[in-house]
Amino acid sequence: MSITDSNVLIIEHSIPVNLLLTQYLKRMGFSKILVCENAESGIKTFEGLALEKRDPIVFLGYHLPDNTAAGLISKLFAIAPDVKIIIETSLDRKDPKIRQLFSMGVFHYLQKPLRLSSVNHVLETIQKEVDEFNNIGIDGRRVLEILRSLKKTSVVRLAEYCNYDPKSLLPFLRRQQEKSVIYEVSKIREIGCRDCNSVNNISIFSCDSCGGQNFRRDTLIEHYDCGNISTHDTYDNEQCPKCNKRIKIIGGDYRVMNDFYICNECDQRFQTPHQNFICSKCGSKFSLDEANWIESKVFCFTNNQNETKPFEEQSEFSEIDTSEDLTIIQK
Repeated sequence: MSITDSNVLIIEHSIPVNLLLTQYLKRMGFSKILVCENAESGIKTFEGLALEKRDPIVFLGYHLPDNTAAGLISKLFAIAPDVKIIIETSLDRKDPKIRQLFSMGVFHYLQKPLRLSSVNHVLETIQKEVDEFNNIGIDGRRVLEILRSLKKTSVVRLAEYCNYDPKSLLPFLRRQQEKSVIYEVSKIREIGCRDCNSVNNISIFSCDSCGGQNFRRDTLIEHYDCGNISTHDTYDNEQCPKCNKRIKIIGGDYRVMNDFYICNECDQRFQTPHQNFICSKCGSKFSLDEANWIESKVFCFTNNQNETKPFEEQSEFSEIDTSEDLTIIQK
């Protein structure tokens, strides 16, 4: 896939820079170019493209009239975590303000005044990354969308949901971690199917006596004087159902046993239900003792707390006609 088929969104206050950058992009073969002069129209345009699953390459001017570059970058990543953002500025790459943007996940840097060779180098870098991921078959957008919906999950589980090999998926996740899109939480051990190692298993709980799954959780009371043990609702008006004596002092006359389970089929009482697992992938049924233990890293989405605002159908953006010089989107 050539990135020249991609949408490009320029969010830049300077009209001369917009004209020059648009000219460069057209010379390189890009035609789907959108231009916004401020952050407000830029974010609305970006939301519309993301909603249509047309994530653009974003060229972002450092100085905007209505927002900071850092503020806008965080909003863009909240909408589309794998977006490629190129910051354009006259500041030096080593400037602390620019280094902060790189720590937020900015993909590349263009120093003003812009040069065709510099723009071409950045886009070649993006093309190379796209080719690498195509070679290993990673759909980055889908992976990050699933990770966002799960909030936090293991590499093995995420790979299974996406139908990828965990070893192929991990380099992609590492790159997203470097861009601060996601972060590593810890390592965990998960139950794996004894036959196929899938971690997508269903827990089945049952009575440890008859194997029935029709049981309830209840509270039991034991009366010390007569030894009666029955559910709390049988002690009507604090009177023992066996000897009819009143129970008065907890710990002296009786004791309460919380969280006991009672089978509705055989009346067996037990503290812990028997547990088995059924593999959702191959259908195998197995016990905890028969399970395989799978260890993998856990990743969490950095921007979980940020929800994407719904895109209004009448958003203010229009594609640039390649026969015209420039179309500016203004709020």
